[in-house]
Amino acid sequence: MENTEDLFHEINPGTSDIPFDEESSHVLDASSKFHSRIFPDWQSQSEIEVSQQQYEQFKAKTYHCKRLISEKKIELLHPKEIFDMNSTRMNIFGSGDWSCVQQGGIGDCHFISSLICMKYIEDGTGKSLLKDKIYPQDENGNAMYNPNGQYELKVHVNGEWRMSEIDDQLPCYRFNGDRKPRQLGCSHSVNNGELWVSVIEKGYLNVVGDGYDSDQ
Repeated sequence: MENTEDLFHEINPGTSDIPFDEESSHVLDASSKFHSRIFPDWQSQSEIEVSQQQYEQFKAKTYHCKRLISEKKIELLHPKEIFDMNSTRMNIFGSGDWSCVQQGGIGDCHFISSLICMKYIEDGTGKSLLKDKIYPQDENGNAMYNPNGQYELKVHVNGEWRMSEIDDQLPCYRFNGDRKPRQLGCSHSVNNGELWVSVIEKGYLNVVGDGYDSDQ
């Protein structure tokens, strides 16, 4: 982690002039910066909304994918370029359960195993572990497919809920022609047009630091 020299110095009760609440708030704020980027504290409600604008696709800041592109002949595509279906039928959470998760070519099997476990628990208990972490959402708190490709993932890191902002470009294996659906190189749902697995993985890898070049 970068620039942490002054973050975690020893605090002796009764000797510091700074109240503990103020000191802890300072630590949480300062620890929003890591991997040379800022991951801000999550606000009470995300302001992101569904946008039907598809001609000017949202593009997140630098997201690493050089290794996949060079070693596995990957290209980054939007869902509308990947799936053989109208975008109105695409969704974040469809009918898939834990068994629909398929790992891709990224070395993050431990994370995908955790994702499967959380989905299994969520479906069995009805308690939201994943469904309430992806934005934009509708008035009922359901994650929604966003045609312009902008998403925010609510992640808990460095002692606080923080925002990981991503776009919807996903790695696919190259081939000649324009046949669909394309074969995804990232983790994904086996259900056509269901995006929750790929979106959560991309948001997580954004926090890890090396994006699709991560080997976790």
